[in-house]
Amino acid sequence: MYQFGNLKNYKYISSLLAIIFLSINSFAAKGNLDRTFGDWGKAISYVNGAEKAFDAAVQTDGKIVVVGGVAVNSATWDFLVQRYNPDGTLDVNFGNAGKSALVISPRSEVANAVLIQRDGKIVVAGYIQQPDNYGDYCIVRLLPNGQLDQTFGESGVKILSITQTTDIPVSLAMQTLSGVDRIIVGGYVGTANTQFSVSRLNLNGQLDTTFGDGGTKSVSFGISNDILY
Repeated sequence: MYQFGNLKNYKYISSLLAIIFLSINSFAAKGNLDRTFGDWGKAISYVNGAEKAFDAAVQTDGKIVVVGGVAVNSATWDFLVQRYNPDGTLDVNFGNAGKSALVISPRSEVANAVLIQRDGKIVVAGYIQQPDNYGDYCIVRLLPNGQLDQTFGESGVKILSITQTTDIPVSLAMQTLSGVDRIIVGGYVGTANTQFSVSRLNLNGQLDTTFGDGGTKSVSFGISNDILY
């Protein structure tokens, strides 16, 4: 049987192994950055302008879809949808080398929420700026490859003007009733005495008129502003 030369060496090696063990556990401790993801725990993509992200969803295959806005050499923003592989690299099979920038109008639009349907299609909701500078709900659906799904809404896009002023969607969820999936869009509407608002869409992107008042229900809880997040 192998024996250490002396007790001093044994204590030294034991201490060294203990330090390595503690370091490894500290390295992988809960809450620490996952060093195997991206560049030591962070995945950053760059453009000739500005990007901002507001929501993310994870597909069943572990790929990560991130949504927000992009402004490239311009004062206006466009929807931005990016997909990352589980290791933090951009998925080159999605959109344009991992990114799908959607120019829906000549004005600004920014995505605030995303969900993944069971069939892998990607639903994104945000606001679109109108000529009067008010905002409306803008919901789009992408195919798994990042292209607009032409079977949704009007050529992939559904715009909802819930009030005559500003309407901002901030959340998405999927609801299943009697085996049928429907898309729930939550947000806040109006500029004076802002209200909670929830809309329900069928999977074809049209309002489910059996819900609320023609597909939308807005609720005021007080005499001032109610903002849903």
